[in-house]
Amino acid sequence: MEAARGSEQSKQAQISTLNGLIDQLQKKTQAAADRADAAGRTYQAAQDDLDQATAAHAKLAASTTAATTESEELGSTVGQVAAALTRPGGSGLGAGAILGQDDPDAFLQGLSMSSKIGEQVDGLYARASTAAKTAGALAAQARVAKTARTKLADAAQDALDDAVAASDAAAAAEASERENVSTMRAQLATLRDDRLSIEQGYEAGVRARAAAAAAAAKAAAEARARQQAAAAAAAAAASRPAASAPAPAAPAAGSTRPSGSGTASGWTRPITSYSFYQAYGYRIHPVYGDYRLHAGADFSAPCGTPLYATAAGTVTYAGPYGGYGNIIIIDHGGGITSAYAH
Repeated sequence: MEAARGSEQSKQAQISTLNGLIDQLQKKTQAAADRADAAGRTYQAAQDDLDQATAAHAKLAASTTAATTESEELGSTVGQVAAALTRPGGSGLGAGAILGQDDPDAFLQGLSMSSKIGEQVDGLYARASTAAKTAGALAAQARVAKTARTKLADAAQDALDDAVAASDAAAAAEASERENVSTMRAQLATLRDDRLSIEQGYEAGVRARAAAAAAAAKAAAEARARQQAAAAAAAAAASRPAASAPAPAAPAAGSTRPSGSGTASGWTRPITSYSFYQAYGYRIHPVYGDYRLHAGADFSAPCGTPLYATAAGTVTYAGPYGGYGNIIIIDHGGGITSAYAH
């Protein structure tokens, strides 16, 4: 060690090596963060596809039900009319009743009326047949849409798993970088200060590692405190009675917002003060200009405005989510999730 410190060339080589290791760690951390961002964008795209497929399947299912109902009602009407025409003593327009007329005028009148009714029955039958075919075609399309939706749901779940893994890996890489880089920089400081003795350098390295460990412990404690505070706030919001839910702030002129507040069922509005609101549903996309599903509710509010969980649940994902920025997704059970983005 004494010979190494006495040799400027050896010292510079060690400094270069440490700088190279620091650079590698920083690049590794950035690469992990980039992978997390890419996984978040993939998850967002998969979820958007699933939302579109779910809406399409629901629309086809509703159309199938309507067409089936129409077909059954028309078929029933045709059957009732046919039965009435053939029933003895019914309408008096059956073939026997017409042929049994002695009066030529009565015969012609009955024949004309029978022809008109026959045309109406034929029309009803044609409509019933068309409705039945339409219902069958829509049912087939609904089955295809359901299969596609199932595949997209699996793809979205896979994308979520990948995004969670990538986000966890990025966090681990960042923590590792902080710890190792702190140690290496302490070693660099020791090498660059020719006035330090070997003993002083060793003690400085020990102190630097202790300081780095203390800083890491402090950061971890602060992170846990923030998580506990957020969980407590979410639990408080979820358990807040409907009567005590805070009233929303008055919107700006010309803006709109949904009515209502938290309910006794445990659900509450995620934000209490905002200036503009856009609801869930189909709309013209403000960027791309096409007609697509807006699978969420937008609240316009300044940075720093508190957000609350709509109900108690488990956080299943927290990380990058493509165009949404960062997102937190909470599973409330029973197939219900909520997401908080931007």
